[in-house]
Amino acid sequence: MDPKELAGADLRHVWHPFTQADEWEADGPPLIIDRAEGCELIDVHGKRYLDGVSSLWCNVHGHRHPALDAAVKAQLDRVAHSTLLGLASRPSIELATRLVAFANRIEGDSAPFQRAFFSDSGSSAVEVALKIAFQCQQQRGHTERTRFAALSEAYHGDTLGSVSVGGIDLFHEIYRPLLFDAARVTAPDRPDPAVEARLLERATNLFATEGHGIAALVVEPLVQGAAGMRMHSAGWLRRLARGKCHRHSDDSAHRGRGKCHANRRASEPVSHDGSPFALPTPCRRPLRATTTAATSACYLCTGFVSAPLSANPAANPPHPAVHRVAGSGPRPSANACSIARSPASNPGSP
Repeated sequence: MDPKELAGADLRHVWHPFTQADEWEADGPPLIIDRAEGCELIDVHGKRYLDGVSSLWCNVHGHRHPALDAAVKAQLDRVAHSTLLGLASRPSIELATRLVAFANRIEGDSAPFQRAFFSDSGSSAVEVALKIAFQCQQQRGHTERTRFAALSEAYHGDTLGSVSVGGIDLFHEIYRPLLFDAARVTAPDRPDPAVEARLLERATNLFATEGHGIAALVVEPLVQGAAGMRMHSAGWLRRLARGKCHRHSDDSAHRGRGKCHANRRASEPVSHDGSPFALPTPCRRPLRATTTAATSACYLCTGFVSAPLSANPAANPPHPAVHRVAGSGPRPSANACSIARSPASNPGSP
């Protein structure tokens, strides 16, 4: 198709995310990207644009990076996709090992991370973490723990579970009849000590009255981007997770290990074992993961969580190359992965 035909076909057939169709059409011919080099996108007319948002935070090392492209091509010469359901693969094993080692470098007082569950989007990673937290509580005998707590103005993705713990009416209000109810913790909009102290006390009261029924607290640590770059301090989040939540949860629940680390930007449940994790995706294929700890896997021997593209081999192999490019191991970006912690006692897979 020539550029004019492409523009017409886009307006007729493509539904763009978070976009009003009538406004998209009223804006005239869309900007159509044809290729990219380094930090620049190139449209169908050859005009160049600075990719200032790293293709929505998923391309942190630039386009067509030689080391990353070479890793993708090398894997495609071996196998493009193989299911992780009933099979294992070299890339998934090697990447999970690296992810767990990286996660355990983050200081914390909970059990070490041991396992990684791969999924294919940030929303899916949050869904996995929610199901792990819920099922773990149920199988431990805490059947009253059926709810989740989440921050006000939260955004965790667009599947129904992640929307349920979200709190932005513009995105979520129309879907309320489909969603489960979440206890809402009012979050600061700036790291002001007085504001944070007041809101922490309000959270204390919330958990004192409703904490007995909560399976996990879900947060966007430090920065709530979709809400307009609302920020809170690492200290506020640490006190919320390690003090207020833990005080009103069962004694064996893990506190939020590493949830305040400056590089952990993904949506994360705290005061429990399931932690979505984020990686850059240089191969342009979906890859997310969820971390869990020892106690979760003990109780998840009969768990059922699935992702058809889980640990897609062509998505996995570039990540060692990413680590070499970055120079300091995996670097979480804005989308989420899920990793699981498991005991040494040979539990079943979630």
